[in-house]
Amino acid sequence: MTDDELAWLSAAAERRDQIELALSDSLDVKANIWLAVVTFLAAVDGALLLPPLGGVWFRAFQIAALALVAASGLRTLGALFPLPYDFAPLPDELARWLEQAREYFGPGPGGLAYLRREATEATIRRLVANRRKNLRKSRCIVIGYWVLLPALPIILFSLGWLAHELP
Repeated sequence: MTDDELAWLSAAAERRDQIELALSDSLDVKANIWLAVVTFLAAVDGALLLPPLGGVWFRAFQIAALALVAASGLRTLGALFPLPYDFAPLPDELARWLEQAREYFGPGPGGLAYLRREATEATIRRLVANRRKNLRKSRCIVIGYWVLLPALPIILFSLGWLAHELP
């Protein structure tokens, strides 16, 4: 790999790594908003179970909807599980690596070229690890959404029925 190709790959990997770290924060915000929605729907559905309204089918549908809401909430909580993200080395750590490379390779460009390759490979490894964590968070949120989706018509129908039945 030429120096220009290595520089391009390193810059691209660094940019993408920064995007992944920002995406992590965005996914945390989305998961928190989704948990607020799930909590509200759980409260509404739980309130529909309290009074002796409707018959056996009404209660069965409410229990099913509440189970779906709870499963969605638990799955979404998985997105908020704290994961240790990998970050770029600090400047003092990079300076120490450079000094070790100079000692090993001696004067000349060999040590710096080696460090460039190693730093680029480390950035790519970090990027892959952080991407994997973001995909896990994203999956948790998406699955939580799809689990909750069947409960929404049940809850909305129940609220409509309740509004129609009460004086």
